[in-house]
Amino acid sequence: MNNIYDHHIHLGYGNCRNKNRSQKYAGTALDNAYNNLLEYEGRGVTALRDGGDKDMLAFQLREEARNMGIRLSVSGRALVKKGRYGIHLGKPLSTMDDLKRELNWLMESGVDCIKVIQSGLVDVTGRPQEIYGSFSEKELIYIREITAEHGLPVMVHVNFADMIRSVVEAGMDSVEHGYFITEEILELMAKHQVAWTPTLAPFANALTYGKTISGWDQKIVKSVVEAQSAMVKRAAALKVPLLLGSDSGSSIVPHGRGSQDEYELLTALAGNHFS
Repeated sequence: MNNIYDHHIHLGYGNCRNKNRSQKYAGTALDNAYNNLLEYEGRGVTALRDGGDKDMLAFQLREEARNMGIRLSVSGRALVKKGRYGIHLGKPLSTMDDLKRELNWLMESGVDCIKVIQSGLVDVTGRPQEIYGSFSEKELIYIREITAEHGLPVMVHVNFADMIRSVVEAGMDSVEHGYFITEEILELMAKHQVAWTPTLAPFANALTYGKTISGWDQKIVKSVVEAQSAMVKRAAALKVPLLLGSDSGSSIVPHGRGSQDEYELLTALAGNHFS
């Protein structure tokens, strides 16, 4: 496999290099992130897009990636609402003024894209899903307008149909994860060429490798994977722009191998109809 572009990773999370660790950044905040980056060498990965970390670690490693022959695009800190999921990825925001200041700061910092956290996680423990939208329609439109002026793409962590639809209608560039998406929304995405990064590996790997995560119900995991897989097949048929994104750095998606896992999963479902 060559020329893999993994559109969704988190270099700042996970610790995936146990052997032959580089000591270049030993004792610094960049130690794990740099060693995570090294895991992509020799795996046919030529480009990565980092989905954010609150300490801007991936942002500081763009030159290191370039020296390895990998183009690393970074979002820096994610836009996160106070009291909602995602505060490990960014600075919690409460008001519109908070949002404006953070967005301006990110753009002035020189990030390559903007990451928005618009929903919570998919629960596979059997507890009721927490379904909510973090940013209002007004806030989403503001984010889209300002980023468009500066030519910055926006990637949005979002699950659940109503939340996904709000992101698509706001004109964002990509839906990240998108669990519980519907065919109707896929048709809308195809019409407006909104990309989808379905991040199959975080749940599919639990089945592929027989991994057991504390509290996870494997029957629910299986049903979630089957539903997401069916929608990926439908998205390919509808010509929705599909992006490979492994979510490496999450619990059972190690850096490096995770990109290959996602490549195999997407290839099986969508053939070569993804980027």
